[in-house]
Amino acid sequence: PKDELLAKVSTAVSGLIAHFADADVVGQPDAALEAGDDSINRKIVSLVRGELCAALAYVFAHEFKFKRRFRKYRFWDFITDACSIASLTRMGYADNDAALALHDTVAALAGSAQGDNPSMMFRTLIALGLNARYLDIWMAVLAANGAVIAKHYNAGSAFLGDSAYVQPLVAVVEPLASLPFTLTADYELRRRR
Repeated sequence: PKDELLAKVSTAVSGLIAHFADADVVGQPDAALEAGDDSINRKIVSLVRGELCAALAYVFAHEFKFKRRFRKYRFWDFITDACSIASLTRMGYADNDAALALHDTVAALAGSAQGDNPSMMFRTLIALGLNARYLDIWMAVLAANGAVIAKHYNAGSAFLGDSAYVQPLVAVVEPLASLPFTLTADYELRRRR
């Protein structure tokens, strides 16, 4: 199943790359910018918040301990723990701009109107990671803390706890850092109104 999860992410990334390639029209310099802007291009919404986020959600849900000690957990709890300042400091990321941006983004989302919807916060986190061109680094940071992974995932079998899969995941997502995304943080909230 881990190979299938990686393949799903790869397919979603390939779809995004193809979307931008289709928009790269000679003589239209703003076409690529518009292709990544969810206020102009609806297709980017389904490619990011639909396909890419769904594929990454499967990765984060793989072998996740959803119930522990009479409490229901979501993988947003793992994300919050993995990017806490204490965790980032332990992992040597306290001075890393991308890691600190991850921490700040997670904290901002938790305090936002999306704070009661972990699934929406996850999709927005992915969108904002694309905007910042840090998504690949954020994936590496989230998977770096073995103690936090052991707390939230079944030992030895989780995708995020297996460097043989995390490294290819980061490599698959890395090309997205070169694409011009302008994805709105409150897109789903505005769609609800």
